[in-house]
Amino acid sequence: MELPSVVGNVLLVAVAGMLGTIPTGWLVVRRLRGVDLRTLGSGNIGATNVVRAVGWTAGILTLLIDAFKGALVPLLLTVMEGDSESQRLAWQILAGIAALGGNIYNPFLGFRGGKGVGTAIGVTAVIAPVPMMFSVIGFAAGFGAARIVSVGSLTAGTVFSVSALVIYLVGDPRPPVGWLAFCVGMGLLVFITHRSNIRRLLAGQETRLTKQD
Repeated sequence: MELPSVVGNVLLVAVAGMLGTIPTGWLVVRRLRGVDLRTLGSGNIGATNVVRAVGWTAGILTLLIDAFKGALVPLLLTVMEGDSESQRLAWQILAGIAALGGNIYNPFLGFRGGKGVGTAIGVTAVIAPVPMMFSVIGFAAGFGAARIVSVGSLTAGTVFSVSALVIYLVGDPRPPVGWLAFCVGMGLLVFITHRSNIRRLLAGQETRLTKQD
């Protein structure tokens, strides 16, 4: 790997982190209602709370923008020259971690951002598209059964990691172990960022997302 390539990749990882800090949901609600999204609903700045605050259109827009923020730099890294396949994957994973870190621990919002789901969709769409597609099915099944977004997200995280493990075990050629570690870590991250949701689910207090929200 040549020095110019390293410098360029480091700069792209930094850009990924900066993109992650853009508080999409907070900005959308601030623009549409003139209020701080953190004072509404669950207090989270993610797409689900945006739906509750201003409706489905704004919520979907927030999700798409967050996904774009996560996907952009890993996608750019696929066309960077001078890296081997394993090096490119490592830089993509670093960029994904930077974007997620910026989203979850947003320095502009007192290091309290979103749960990283929208950004994770974009990151995984580039790095692990097949497990991501399975996770979308998992989300649809979990959310469809319970009408609770967190149930869908937790199901999606589980399906993502399990499907990645299956691909690693039976794939030909077998994906790199770093890829598997990333996928398992992403599934665990969903559970970590949804700790409060899990507590409410166990207590039977988690809010359902209905058409009236």
